[in-house]
Amino acid sequence: MKSVRSLVFLCLIALFLVALPAFAQDNPFGLSEADWELFQTGSGNLADNSAYSMTLEVSLDTSGQIVAVNLEGVGQAGSNGFSSAVSGSIAADGQETPVVFQVLVVDDMIYLSLDGESWYSTTGDELLEMVSQFATMGMGMSGMGSAMPVDPEALAGGDMSSVMMMPGMMEAMTALNDIDPSSFITITREDDMDGAAHFQTVLSFANLMNDPAIMGMMMTYMSSMSGMSGMDASQMTPEMLEQMGPMMAQMFGESGVTVDHYINAETGELVGATFTLDLTTAMGAQSVAANIVFDVEFSDAGDAVVEAPANAQPLSEMMGAMMGMGMGS
Repeated sequence: MKSVRSLVFLCLIALFLVALPAFAQDNPFGLSEADWELFQTGSGNLADNSAYSMTLEVSLDTSGQIVAVNLEGVGQAGSNGFSSAVSGSIAADGQETPVVFQVLVVDDMIYLSLDGESWYSTTGDELLEMVSQFATMGMGMSGMGSAMPVDPEALAGGDMSSVMMMPGMMEAMTALNDIDPSSFITITREDDMDGAAHFQTVLSFANLMNDPAIMGMMMTYMSSMSGMSGMDASQMTPEMLEQMGPMMAQMFGESGVTVDHYINAETGELVGATFTLDLTTAMGAQSVAANIVFDVEFSDAGDAVVEAPANAQPLSEMMGAMMGMGMGS
């Protein structure tokens, strides 16, 4: 489980750092000024009413425990609402579980379905409250306290204090002032694809680990989460971090993240994107081999609107009934 937590944390860092160039004011990546402007404006620019299709493929092997995820979905994101219908499977421990769910957001209401026929309605605030209650109740029963590292209700309300208290988060914010993204991120404009400008962003984990500021952040997180007395990041000097960088870089080899953006050069709108994570590493008896590919394509949905389902049952009533049955048994 420690290796999985480290993988998740590393993925979050990678996602955040890969997104940084789209918001950066300067251009340290060698793109022409025209390409840099198109990349910045188009990376997150969608049509006002967009339809989308997506696929997600995950292959994860953590020390012999194998998980495979295969999902596909379609949906719409527009001014009047959001929709997503996802199906596929999750395989773990030799058993495959089918996955089918739909989500609609219309007029500040959220509608959920696990079969496409029975629908349950809730609000964002109500859903966050239920998530917090279930997380706290579940971990309280196991004697481990709250399961959530942050309070989702506070986070939705703009209170970032719980986020900043997470292990390594303050170090992460401080490290952002010192890092040079171009030392581990490259951005190139590739050949156009079907008339769309193709930008490829590559983040190298090996180069990332060679940054002392990033290494310090990682060590602080790992020591905080592991509770191992032999791993105390506060005792590590800058010289020690610089020595660890090449060692960690060698562990990750060619592992990294690649993000491909496809942008309509005429409209400046994003028409597709692919996120790819390739990771192979080992530390002692623990090993992680992961491959994640998330692909999404966008198109103009025209005048299509997202409609709320009829006869939706309040989610709170259904969850209350389930809790009552569980407590009764």
